[in-house]
Amino acid sequence: MALIEELSDALKEAMKAKDKPKLDAIRQVQTEIAKKKSEKGEEATDELVLGVISSYVKKMTKAVEEYKSLGDRGSEMADKIQFEIDFLSGWLPEQLSEEEVSTIIDEVLSEMGDVDMSQMGKIIGAVMAKADGIDLSDDHWEIINFLREYYEEYQIAPAVRVLTKAVGKKLGKDKGNSKYLYELFPYGPGKQACKFAGLPKPTGCV
Repeated sequence: MALIEELSDALKEAMKAKDKPKLDAIRQVQTEIAKKKSEKGEEATDELVLGVISSYVKKMTKAVEEYKSLGDRGSEMADKIQFEIDFLSGWLPEQLSEEEVSTIIDEVLSEMGDVDMSQMGKIIGAVMAKADGIDLSDDHWEIINFLREYYEEYQIAPAVRVLTKAVGKKLGKDKGNSKYLYELFPYGPGKQACKFAGLPKPTGCV
């Protein structure tokens, strides 16, 4: 189920339960998602929804600290916002511990065998992917390397629509479509693939 649908279902459940704190949190995020959809002219993909939730949680985390600094005057609002943070964080990927990251690095190095400094970019990309639950295949690397070449030529990371068109032109229509790219990079062929490639986020990505 798409994340936007999960949010809608959660909203319905909160309405039935008359759970105002959850209703407020979901409606805030849905408003932000609608704004992003309008700005980008795109559908509410999982990538867009995750980006909005992540940005909102970061913003609210700062707000909590500000309200806490007010002492008793801000404690009620701080508790309200902290609830929103905890509730919405349930949709975000879990953060790995240092021990888990270390284990992933060891796994990647073991799988890759003998490596040298010239392959550092590939090692880092593989570690990031495994942290996201993805084992990079030749198909993944084909898109990642394409992105690196694109960035080297144009000095910009392409947005999803531009990437899809460019991939189709060079690698064929069977690969230059959103279904294929999202199967490889479920959190977004723009944002997630660029992260694995060591490139900045495409313009407009949250």
